[in-house]
Amino acid sequence: MFQRHLVLAGFVCFLSFAVAQTAPTDAAPDGSQTAPLLQAVPQANAPSGTSDPQHNAIASTWIWQAEFRLRSKDLEGASQSLAKARQLNDQERNLWLVTGDLEWRRGQMHQAIDDYKKEAALYPNNSLAYERLAAAYLHEQDWNEAIAEERKWAEASPQDAMPRAALGYALISTEQYSEAAVMYQQAVSLNKTPDMWKVKLSRAQLRSGQVEMGKATLEALLADSKDAAVLNGAAYELGDADLDLPAAETAAHKAVAMVSDRSAAAGLGTATDSDLAQMPLLAESWDTLGWILFKEHRLSEAENYVRSAWLLGNHDEVGLHLGRVYEAEGKKSEAIATYRMAAGLIASPHPWPYYAHMREMLLAKVAALEGGMASMPAGANSSAAVELRTYTIPNPVNGTPATAEFSTAYD
Repeated sequence: MFQRHLVLAGFVCFLSFAVAQTAPTDAAPDGSQTAPLLQAVPQANAPSGTSDPQHNAIASTWIWQAEFRLRSKDLEGASQSLAKARQLNDQERNLWLVTGDLEWRRGQMHQAIDDYKKEAALYPNNSLAYERLAAAYLHEQDWNEAIAEERKWAEASPQDAMPRAALGYALISTEQYSEAAVMYQQAVSLNKTPDMWKVKLSRAQLRSGQVEMGKATLEALLADSKDAAVLNGAAYELGDADLDLPAAETAAHKAVAMVSDRSAAAGLGTATDSDLAQMPLLAESWDTLGWILFKEHRLSEAENYVRSAWLLGNHDEVGLHLGRVYEAEGKKSEAIATYRMAAGLIASPHPWPYYAHMREMLLAKVAALEGGMASMPAGANSSAAVELRTYTIPNPVNGTPATAEFSTAYD
């Protein structure tokens, strides 16, 4: 299972200051589409906290307006609304939260962090301030500060599963597996719906030495889940830990079949965004099945699946798996080339310990096969990996500049 399945951190959301709960958008404060969002109904009209500043209803209304203008990408309008709110009450609840969102949109991350800190100081029980701070520090690749703010977020929201899942993700990413298992267990206890959290719980349990607990978590998922992503994740963890290869293979085959059937049912002219989103999961499912087959010493079958996953979506972990298959088959040159390409996909230095260690592992594989030290500049072979998935077609308009969109169907 690719590490990107663990991307749960951030949880950056815009506040909805409406009385009724509104549907979440996909935009982080910087306008990106990188973080899942929460629905939240802040207590805009109920100031609280140790400082207990006087509430001003008109100031609160200007803050609402600023937030909606931010949603419309009207940064200047949002700034004007916030200025009017500050004139009325510079300690109004959510004022500095939305001001931080504005600065984030402007690309002023340090100022955004300062604004979020002001909100947290005024309203220590406003969990959204800590959520924003954690997301901002993650954006700045400061893991220690992000984890510290996620702890505060969890303390301010004792019945909320989200901060515990976010903290669990950050702890896994920094290889603090024992505490990560505790956080994911709390998250699962508070919200039993997201089975992918249980997959992550199993990973933390297995990597912290709680093997029997991790195995039990995975077996329960395989018995109950009908979700292809969950089946694939559980199959990978079970197989990667060599706990039950036959059960892992059965689940992996099932996940591949489910994703393949859905992908095959989507026509080029009718495919939806949801259909297209199946492609990364198909690559992950092929990789999972191939990796399990490799562990079962079925090398030819393993190569077919893992190589297909590598071509469909270049990912460093798939490159590691394919290199291992090539090594076992005695294809030394193919293994070296694949390890190098996979390492070239990872930035150096990388702020996430998982990826930093993956890059070290890939280069160590190259060094062992070549009999020397292996080093390479960041991205040195990323272009080679891209070329594997590049198809050149003749220009249909005789060299005239043009724009076209292509869809490709695979049998």
